[in-house]
Amino acid sequence: MSCKYRNRETGFTLIELILVVTLIGLLAATALQKYVALGVSANLAVLQNMKSALESAASLTYNKSLLADSALQVSGSVSIKQDQPVDSDNLSDPFVVASRYGYPQALWAQIIKIVHLDETQWLYSEQPGTLYIWSKQGPGSMSRCNIRYQEALAGGGRPQISINESGC
Repeated sequence: MSCKYRNRETGFTLIELILVVTLIGLLAATALQKYVALGVSANLAVLQNMKSALESAASLTYNKSLLADSALQVSGSVSIKQDQPVDSDNLSDPFVVASRYGYPQALWAQIIKIVHLDETQWLYSEQPGTLYIWSKQGPGSMSRCNIRYQEALAGGGRPQISINESGC
């Protein structure tokens, strides 16, 4: 009776091993897609938050310009500090923002005055009337995955703030 089972070996067949390896490969591919999608969503969320902060800060700056009667000036300055008028003595003050039609100019030095952000985490590129901002942590650059801030072009107009998500 013991001879009957002596030659039989236990273990997995080659087909069983191939099926298990194939299943593990399929599960890994699905998980990788989910992981990549999470990274894209995170990058877009960071840009959406920055865009919202820019829009709010630009609106607050415009409201301060309205109070100072400088909202219709092509080029001016507005104090974002409560009860501090702008004069020639305080143009270099960190609370005085250069404005165009009451909204902040598209200059990095002006944007960081109104939006509280960690300057070491963001990159930017200035072009006449336009500022591109992107995160150092994500795949952003001036040509893809960034925020574009374009100055107000006329009195009564608003700055155009948009997200380019083509490379996120």
